[in-house]
Amino acid sequence: MENEKNPEGRAGEVCKNLGPREIRKRLIMGWLILGLGFLDGVAMLLIKAKLFFYLFIAALFFLVFLGIFQARRGVCVVLAGRGLRNLDQGAEQVTNPSENLQLKVVSTKIYWKTALAASLSTSFFLLLSRLFS
Repeated sequence: MENEKNPEGRAGEVCKNLGPREIRKRLIMGWLILGLGFLDGVAMLLIKAKLFFYLFIAALFFLVFLGIFQARRGVCVVLAGRGLRNLDQGAEQVTNPSENLQLKVVSTKIYWKTALAASLSTSFFLLLSRLFS
């Protein structure tokens, strides 16, 4: 995990807007969708699908990495964008402006990492499709 500080300046305590149960949900869904994306990619290679259909894999991989990266950081990007958190007791408003800003910065990083990871994963299957065609 990156060396960041919480709003009060204490190192090692990074802001999160997800509780353990919400983190577990995102991890489980991420890994399940990863399996689905991999199987879908292999199926597309076997049937020699057109390039257009690889957009489906790109969308799956985006969901995979979004769930996994959110779980790793304990930050839901949608909740952060709305200024909310869900620490396993329902959504509630984040009242500390500094914490709210940090959550938005972290969620932007999550989006960028997700886009990069999904692009690389999709590119891998596209490269394989060219090698086996």
